[in-house]
Amino acid sequence: MNEPSVFADIDILCQRVRNRVASDLFREAVKCYHAGAYRAAVVAAWTACSIDIILKLRELDLTGDAVAKQRLSEYDSARTVNDIPRLLEFERNLLDMACSEFELITTQEREDLSRLLIDRHRCAHPTLLDTDEPYLPTPEQVRAHLRSVAESVLIHPPVQGKAALRRLLDEVNSDNFPQRSEDAAIILRAGPLARPRMALLRNFLVVLIKSLLRYDSTIPIRRWRRFASAMDAVKEIFPDSFASIIQTDLPCLTSNLSDGQLPFLFYLMVWFPDLLPKISEAAQLKLISYISAMQIDATSGVVIARGIKIPELRDEIISRVRVLSVKELAIVLAHNATELATEDEVINRAVVLIPTIRNFELANIMLDSVMTVLLPHLNRSQLEMLLSTIAGSSDYRGAYSTPSFLSRLRSDSILGEEDFFQECHKRGLDIQFPQLFTPPEPEQEYDDIPF
Repeated sequence: MNEPSVFADIDILCQRVRNRVASDLFREAVKCYHAGAYRAAVVAAWTACSIDIILKLRELDLTGDAVAKQRLSEYDSARTVNDIPRLLEFERNLLDMACSEFELITTQEREDLSRLLIDRHRCAHPTLLDTDEPYLPTPEQVRAHLRSVAESVLIHPPVQGKAALRRLLDEVNSDNFPQRSEDAAIILRAGPLARPRMALLRNFLVVLIKSLLRYDSTIPIRRWRRFASAMDAVKEIFPDSFASIIQTDLPCLTSNLSDGQLPFLFYLMVWFPDLLPKISEAAQLKLISYISAMQIDATSGVVIARGIKIPELRDEIISRVRVLSVKELAIVLAHNATELATEDEVINRAVVLIPTIRNFELANIMLDSVMTVLLPHLNRSQLEMLLSTIAGSSDYRGAYSTPSFLSRLRSDSILGEEDFFQECHKRGLDIQFPQLFTPPEPEQEYDDIPF
């Protein structure tokens, strides 16, 4: 992307020109500039510009662009019969065509390049000044023209503006777009984001944020991860521009979110925690309120598992964990055992819930879906409390999950087998579940060798 405040090296710009033919012409213009042949440099610069635009139309024609096909047909037919007036007319309209019909250049860039075209005519034709001296551009003018033609036309792919944005969004909406940001970056670099204008990058990023915040409820939720990976890829490829756009646009995009959009704001902040200070103050307050009372499902469980590791969100998420019900805790652990089973707050919440169970259904959920997951991470006092609760509760003793859970506790907990038997014997569990405490039958020994 262009950085107007930086003094550009026109020799470096030569290396960034996309098309080989245009590159040769631009290098010729640069050589003329270094040699002091400023009129020749201006003429060569305009030739590089016009040839590059025509070659971009040919690229668009190959992609099925009907308008590009029509314009090229006009150009080729005039060239075939050497119709000079029509060719001159085509050249006069080239910049307007590139700007208005194909959005290859912006309105401001069209004005800059129009000045190049005017100077080209002055340099290529016998133009006399009032003093009867031939027109001669200054070195500064020529250098400005060279930079303008390179940065406005030559270094960019043939798709910019709305067409480029449509192409990018079609790519991200594809079912084949990757969910890993590294892979997404490779794909986006191969398209219009190879050398985008700032306006294209901003528009693409704004559309991604709106999609992630579900401004358009018709977009399938399954595509959320694809939009997130695309946004992460933009952040990776253009970190400075990403930060600038976020600073400017994110507060406005998050200032008037509906209640239905708050879950997606939460997901967005979990995936991009560094954006949290950039959202509007109203959005921050709404987000805290949402987390404290959010509905628990499989998706929110994944977000909790990821968000609890983020310092900026940890306190709010822990506050929600401390009031999870048994069923909610089971949902959260179902697909996130690795991330959450070692969290002290999750373990403490489960331990608090153990004695609150009042029916078989919840007892089965507690043992099957919660304690089985947390079992390797429970300390001795927590295990002893759990055994006492099971022994003293008819709901636990009558639950179908209890025998299998005790069997797992015998083998997977920090209690050794001997301690397990002793603790269960103290609480009468060996009487309640005798099948777990029957000593194994000794292996039968044979006196005779059968061969």
